[in-house]
Formats: sequence, C-alpha cells, structure tokens
Amino acid sequence: MNGISEATHMVFNDAKDMDWQGNRKNREKFVYDSGCISCHQTILDVNSSNQNINDMHKLYAVSIQNKDKKLSCVSCHKTVGHKNLGKILYEIKHPPVGDWGDEIKK
Repeated sequence: MNGISEATHMVFNDAKDMDWQGNRKNREKFVYDSGCISCHQTILDVNSSNQNINDMHKLYAVSIQNKDKKLSCVSCHKTVGHKNLGKILYEIKHPPVGDWGDEIKK
C-alpha cells in the first residue's frame, strides 16, 4: 500500500512542497522493520567486529520482545531508504553559490 500511496502523492504533489524534515521525525511510522529484516536476516546474530554494533543489536533484540517496543531499525539507521537525504535537504535550503569552476578559469 505504501508504494501506491507514494506514487499517487508524487503525481499530484510537488516534492519541493513536502515537509521532509517533519516526515523524518515520524519515520518509525512509515519504515517497517519487516522490510529491513527481510534482507538482513542475520542482523540479530552477534557477528560484527564493532562491539557497539553488537551491543545495539542486542538491545534491539530485547526491545522487540517487549509489547511496548521502543527500538526500531530506523531508531539508529536514520537515513535508510533515502541516501544522503540530510545533505540534499540542506542544499535545497542553502543552495551553493555559483560554480567553483568559474573561479578556476579566471
């Protein structure tokens, strides 16, 4: 259903008018762990050389056992689905001034 909703939204609305930052705050309502886990099945295995990653994935494993689930994949992986979204949004709000290539030619 999300794909149909997104396609419909993009046909009838301009992406420039979307509240991207506001939507990022609510990302846990739109990005489902099942989509992540379908590809990353071994994520709950302690297999990283980075102990911090192992510790966080253990916390996630504990949290999904609770009914009041507090952690989701996007709790930590904030940019999943939209690579460099923060940078893109910043550049839209603060566009680069000129082209540095012009300075080199002078």
